[in-house]
Amino acid sequence: MRTIKKWWLVVSVLLLALGIRVYRLDEVPAGLYYDEVDLAYQARSLLETGRDYRGTFSPFYAWSMHDLKTPLPIYLSIPAAAIFSPGVLQARVTTALAGMAVVVLAALLTLKWSKDKRAAFLVGAVMALNPWLIQFSRIAFEAMFALMMYLGFLLAFFSWLKSKNVKTFYLSVVLLSLGVYSYRIMSFYVPLTFLMVGLVYWRDIIKVGVKHLVVGAAISGAIILPFLYYTAVETPDQTRFEQLSIFSDPLAPIYVIRGREVDSGDYLEETVGNRPVWYSYLFHNKGVEYLSSLKNNYLKSISTTFLFATGDNNLRQGMGKTGALLWIDIIGLAAGLFWLTKNIKRKENQLLGLWLLSSPLPADLTVDGANHASRLIMMAGPLLIIVGLGWWQIAKMLAKQKWGGFLKLVLAGAYLLVFLNVAHKYFVHFPLEAARWHGYGYQQAMLKIKEVEKDYDKIMLTNSNDPAMLYYLFWAQVPPKDVQEYGVHKLRHILD
Repeated sequence: MRTIKKWWLVVSVLLLALGIRVYRLDEVPAGLYYDEVDLAYQARSLLETGRDYRGTFSPFYAWSMHDLKTPLPIYLSIPAAAIFSPGVLQARVTTALAGMAVVVLAALLTLKWSKDKRAAFLVGAVMALNPWLIQFSRIAFEAMFALMMYLGFLLAFFSWLKSKNVKTFYLSVVLLSLGVYSYRIMSFYVPLTFLMVGLVYWRDIIKVGVKHLVVGAAISGAIILPFLYYTAVETPDQTRFEQLSIFSDPLAPIYVIRGREVDSGDYLEETVGNRPVWYSYLFHNKGVEYLSSLKNNYLKSISTTFLFATGDNNLRQGMGKTGALLWIDIIGLAAGLFWLTKNIKRKENQLLGLWLLSSPLPADLTVDGANHASRLIMMAGPLLIIVGLGWWQIAKMLAKQKWGGFLKLVLAGAYLLVFLNVAHKYFVHFPLEAARWHGYGYQQAMLKIKEVEKDYDKIMLTNSNDPAMLYYLFWAQVPPKDVQEYGVHKLRHILD
């Protein structure tokens, strides 16, 4: 009883986060999107056969229909595959629990930084009610798993800083390194994090001793390097990277040539055999184009339009016309950034600032990543922690004022109303408006096919929307072993 009383704020945040993330989980979003079906079917295949549904045995990746998948979300979803029959809950319940874990880990991390339970509660509450995190906690995508692993690493690392227990140091290394198995963006962000942590805490890290540093580096290398080798060097879907990267943008050389033609004044004349003026090479080259693309993407990612107005316009990753943050959180963000800047000499604030500044980079290095809410998920962590800390500072300031208690109630009431408006949109309007984006109708269609297929010699499935074969395999409960034995390519020929 004493423990519950001591931790009631954190427990209340946990219950709030859990309630929002599991309420009508099997109905909202309506339908089950292709990637969710893929994850759920892979989990069932590993549970029943020990291999992915294409028959590949590898701890480093799962081979899906068209590309490689990071395996950690699939591994963590195996218990759900054992408990639930094939369906929405089997696919989504693990992600919902990961979303709840993100809220709790952020609250505990804030408690470790601030030594104030009110700060932990406010950070947890902000994250529990955030539309960005709610969206990705209720669909079986990789984003929540990446953020969960990262926050777990931070909590372990700061626990080590306090205790100096070398086992906790190793735990932090393992958690961060395993992050690459959660989401492809972490292949970039995990090495960057090692660099940022070393930059801020190098004095503390070298005190652990050469022996433990070497062991830690060996552990990290043993975890990360095989994944990078199999997914970046020998990957069957290397073209996927080439399609997404800003460095592979086919328009970049066209912009360079066009710019040089304009500089030379011959854009309206025949240019065969002509050479651009000498200074044109300085202003118009691929390097400049790549930097321009990165700059434009970065500014769009941190824009108030994305954060507070529209979010991701893709209804699979956003609610539509709803910011990634609640619009009222602009107050908390302003206060939090002011407090962070004022106290930047604190090392944890330096790391938090570096995390915030670097977090958009994995998304912004892709052509369509500027407002890609999934690839930007690492930005949600520092942003919402800073917002929560800002509200904490506002609450502390109001506590000293004569009418502070009343004003805190007004702000809390306004915050609740803003959230309820978003919640109404999400649970009432969003299921209808975004049904097409989340594969609504495939479950009903495949179950109908299963019911009547014995009456027909052939049933044709169209790929005009999403590839239909995987939906059939999942909803018709075709055993993954049969798929492995028969072969995906043969099934694709028959069913597509």
